[in-house]
Amino acid sequence: MKAFIWLAVFLTWLTSASIVSAQVIISEVYPNPNSEETEWVELFNNSDSVIFLENWQLWDQESKPSLIFQFTDETIDSNKYLVIPLKSVLNNSGDTVIIYDDQQIIQDSLTYLSSKKDYSWSKNETTGEVLETLPTPNNINISPEPSLTPSSTPAPIKNQPSSQPQPKIIVPQIKNNTKEIIKPKYPDSIINLEIDIPKTDPRLLQSIYFDPPDLERGAIGVIISSLLLLVPGLAYVKKQELL
Repeated sequence: MKAFIWLAVFLTWLTSASIVSAQVIISEVYPNPNSEETEWVELFNNSDSVIFLENWQLWDQESKPSLIFQFTDETIDSNKYLVIPLKSVLNNSGDTVIIYDDQQIIQDSLTYLSSKKDYSWSKNETTGEVLETLPTPNNINISPEPSLTPSSTPAPIKNQPSSQPQPKIIVPQIKNNTKEIIKPKYPDSIINLEIDIPKTDPRLLQSIYFDPPDLERGAIGVIISSLLLLVPGLAYVKKQELL
């Protein structure tokens, strides 16, 4: 029974100690100082009571775990900051800083991947997000405000008439598929035929320019005259055969 009571008391103390110690966070790291400055790590106590840091430790983990600061009698007041100066122990190319309590239990850590002059890595005390910001030692961290990039443009509003002239749409004309009847074109020499008639023979002129009834009567007369000349000839031939 006594062992059970002792175990319950120990677990209660351990739980409450963990809750109190977990309220110390690494809020900011300044790894790449100017020549007249030093590196530093900032802690923040977000609890409602003072926290004693006796026998707490700061370590970094870039190549191998190494102790970079040993606490002695430091304290942090409620909702206050504490800046720990360091001497060229943080790596500019990236590092991880870890804080251990007096029981060698990790309370918090902060990792950064690069560094540049006049900038620090700050942690949002509410969300835990780590951002590269301007250094604010012993003060609340300032998160950078988002800004529009040059390529950012506002989204177009639907059903909004545009002020720019709209391009004119040209509809191609469709030609009729009916085939065009092409009439033959004759040379002028055939259409306007010229007949060269000798003007010295008036009988030829008369036969061309007479009307059709006159031509028919003339033809009949020629035939009758030929028959009249043929009959005497036949009689003469017959007479010669009889002789």
